[in-house]
Amino acid sequence: MDEQKQIDLNIKEEQLRREKIQSEIEQLDLEKIKLERKQLHLKELNFQKQVELEKEEFAHTVLMNEKQFQLDQAKLTYQGILTALGVFGFIVTLMLI
Repeated sequence: MDEQKQIDLNIKEEQLRREKIQSEIEQLDLEKIKLERKQLHLKELNFQKQVELEKEEFAHTVLMNEKQFQLDQAKLTYQGILTALGVFGFIVTLMLI
């Protein structure tokens, strides 16, 4: 009888040990899930920052293109004025000759 009690006790201890191990495994799984969630959140934040940077870069490019267009427009206007003055001067010179 004592031997049977000892066997039963050993079985119960083994069951408790397995339950404890199973509980630890479940806890580690929960920790892993939490870390994966945090990692996904950080990736999402990183993606959002990247999108913001690309938007800012695009806005800067658009602004620079507008400035370049205005500069080109001013150059063409200046060249047009110089050409008109040159033609006018040429005509005046021809009239004086």
